[in-house]
Amino acid sequence: LGANATAYADLGLTPATTYLYRLRAINGAGASGYTSEVTRATPALPIAPANLSATVATAHVITLTWQDLSSTEAAFAIERQDGTAGDWLPLTTTAANTTAYADISVVEQTLYNYRVHATTWTGPSAWSNEASATTPALPLAPSDLAATQTTATRIDMSRRDNSSDEAGFKVERQIADRGTWTPIAPGTVNPCLLYTPTAA
Repeated sequence: LGANATAYADLGLTPATTYLYRLRAINGAGASGYTSEVTRATPALPIAPANLSATVATAHVITLTWQDLSSTEAAFAIERQDGTAGDWLPLTTTAANTTAYADISVVEQTLYNYRVHATTWTGPSAWSNEASATTPALPLAPSDLAATQTTATRIDMSRRDNSSDEAGFKVERQIADRGTWTPIAPGTVNPCLLYTPTAA
């Protein structure tokens, strides 16, 4: 240290380690005696989360789960990589003791990689394992919708099915001038009837 210095920061220490310090003054004639020793221990970093998994919920949602192995974390920080060569970027920070997160910012037909670590005021843990998931493609929209009124209480509708991988069709109905679309046959596979009254 330079002359008249009264403080020093010892950087780059190892977590969970005890260090002893002592100090003496020096000049051209020699050195003084040492001060009394002081002892300080650096705190341990949190334990890294484990068993990170990424599961596709929909084309626009990937669910992450992990195992919380630390009892001292203040939060979990999640990073995401888009594709195989993109940069790792911060996605979100969750509260302590959290073990799941739903990423609702994804788009269809895209590979996403994830990693998570625990954080405290002392610093972050190591990263978890990486987990990957690829969002599926959305089905093609049906077309050529046609309607035929068969009775006073029935309208038959047909359409062209342009998709080969749909699980079903969501059928919605609106009464004219009422503004609200209401599901009437959600999830029915290959429905051929739609009911759309045009008057009350």
